[in-house]
Amino acid sequence: MSAILAVDVGGSGLRARRVDAVGGSTEQSSSEPFRSAGAAITPGGIDLEPLLASVAAFDAQHLSRPDVVVWSMRGLLGLSDPEHVLRQVHSRLCESRTVCGSDTVPRLERGRGEG
Repeated sequence: MSAILAVDVGGSGLRARRVDAVGGSTEQSSSEPFRSAGAAITPGGIDLEPLLASVAAFDAQHLSRPDVVVWSMRGLLGLSDPEHVLRQVHSRLCESRTVCGSDTVPRLERGRGEG
């Protein structure tokens, strides 16, 4: 099974959805959209921990971690160290591949075996 977790973070809210391929076919199972509080901006940048915790809790209903996480911070990625955001998202949420972007333009990517 292949699974994608898409997360869109903004100042006014976070939205997430997971799509799982069913069996070896083209059938898909999609979760209901998840919504939570948006990003908190601190002197050190975006406070990632509450965002990661809420998405991890949402995704915990599945038996496995997603194969791919696409994490968009809607213009907020530049307010934090992008490499730190990528490392944190990848380690907390993803099995193999993570893409972080700002306004849905991919900026950074981490694959399996890339520390």
